[in-house]
Formats: sequence, structure tokens, C-alpha cells
Amino acid sequence: MALNVTATQLNQAVMWAAGQRKVGRIHQVYADNLTQELSFVSVIIGTFGSRETYVPLHEATWAEHGLSVPYSKQTIKQAPSADADRALDAEDEQLIYDYYAATHEVTSDEASETTTEESDPH
Repeated sequence: MALNVTATQLNQAVMWAAGQRKVGRIHQVYADNLTQELSFVSVIIGTFGSRETYVPLHEATWAEHGLSVPYSKQTIKQAPSADADRALDAEDEQLIYDYYAATHEVTSDEASETTTEESDPH
């Protein structure tokens, strides 16, 4: 499903994990080289922005409050790290897709849990 948003809108937007938990700000947006469809973003996480990880956009949704993804905050925190100095290649993309596919079943169960910590996106 194509995400109805531009790279400009995504840049520096807030990412929300399952359960409306704030993850962090989007840092980079990646488009498919052939189709130019937006396919991944990197999000800065950690108290001082100490780490940046990749998140696929194929199940993301866009709303006024930012980008929502169906993965848990913990899943995103443990995702493959982003390297700002280079582009994603096919091997990187497959690694990211494999990681999120392997963790998606667990995340679906975690999505039903709610928390009050940064849970209101407005």
C-alpha cells in the first residue's frame, strides 16, 4: 500500500509506535531507486539522539500528529542501525525487511498493551 505523504512531510516528523508510543523524529527518508516510492525512514532514538535505526514504510500510516507504524517501540530500538554516510543497498533492505517480519507477530500482541508514557500524539 502506498503511503500518501511526501518526503518533505516525513522529514523531521514524529514517529509513533504501536500503542501510540512516541519513538522519535524521522531523520532520513529513503525511496526505491526504480519506482521512487518511499520505502524506509531512519528515526533518531535515545535520550540524546544517540542511535538511528531503519523502519520500513509498507505498513505505516500518516496523520496530523506524524507517522504511525505497527511495530513496538522496543522492536524499533533494536532494529538495524542506520549509517548516515551511505545509501541503502539491496542487502541492507532485505536485512531490514527480515528483521521486521520476524518481530511483527510479537509486536501485534504488544500493540494491545497501553501506556500513559507519551501516549497522546496531540
